[in-house]
Amino acid sequence: MPTRSRLLRLCSLILIVAGCLLLFSAGPAVPTAATTGLPSAAAGAVSPQPSDDPGIELPPLPANWWVNFVAAAIGVLIAYGVYYLRLRAVARQKALLENEVALRTAELKLLNEELDREIHRRADFNRALVHELKTPLTAMLASAELFVDDLAGDPRQELAKNIHRAAQNLDRRTDELLDVAKGEVGMLTVAPSPGDARPLLIGMADNLKAAAARKHQSLIVDVAADLPKVRLDEDRLRQVLYNYLTNAVKYTPKGGEITLKAYAVPGELRVEVKDSGPGISSEAQKRLFEPYYRVPQSGGEKLSGLGLGLALSKMIIELHGGRVWVESEPGHGATFGLALPAAADRGSV
Repeated sequence: MPTRSRLLRLCSLILIVAGCLLLFSAGPAVPTAATTGLPSAAAGAVSPQPSDDPGIELPPLPANWWVNFVAAAIGVLIAYGVYYLRLRAVARQKALLENEVALRTAELKLLNEELDREIHRRADFNRALVHELKTPLTAMLASAELFVDDLAGDPRQELAKNIHRAAQNLDRRTDELLDVAKGEVGMLTVAPSPGDARPLLIGMADNLKAAAARKHQSLIVDVAADLPKVRLDEDRLRQVLYNYLTNAVKYTPKGGEITLKAYAVPGELRVEVKDSGPGISSEAQKRLFEPYYRVPQSGGEKLSGLGLGLALSKMIIELHGGRVWVESEPGHGATFGLALPAAADRGSV
């Protein structure tokens, strides 16, 4: 038992200390003629005590030997008691800390489980919502497209085109909602393959030129001729470029300028979309790529939309092994960038 073992150690320690004290308190040995080499007459009248060894004389025990023994025992008991109490205090403190750590760990586990359940509940709700929206949207898109074709040359064709564009916009919003829900639970995937991003960049700029022209904006394309090959999922990268360019068109005032720039740096392809809009504060930049966040406008207003485009863009680029960023100052426009790692073999397509 631990208690019995401690008692045995304590008794042994007391005996050892008491023996040492008795040994040192007995005084030095008295020299004899045998030990000094002098004759008996020169050594004095002291006659040696009989012993087993006639050449060695044992010192006598002091008269107060028991006082030394008791004092030594008491000192050892006090020292051991202090040491034992200290050990008990340390053990209690350790037990309290271990209990506190276990309690906090259990609480953290419960919170993580609740967070996971909440994320999955929201993802399930978003998927159900997207499904409910997609069903009527499919019919709306098909009908609007037929109206546009049937009303060729009719003044009402422009109205049909507006309906078709609105249905397409709503369809994209529902797709973004579903993709963000997938990304939050780790279900969003990409299928990258080595390719040349230059045709995709130029094609997206051409698609957005009409939207920029309606606001009398200049869309400048500055894409280097020798871009590195990258591993990309063209459909997903098209989503990112569409979000970047449409945001630039949305925030740039009439007559403003938008620049799409792509260039190579060692090991990376970088793409930047620069606008001449109102700019973004440093506080808003910290949250710009969060889902459902919208940049407050003048007067505390917010633009319409769910604020999913940039969050989804970040998810897609990070799944490609890249990164996104924004650089802006209030009143001086904003530059949204992305970087994709260059493919290992630039010659392979």
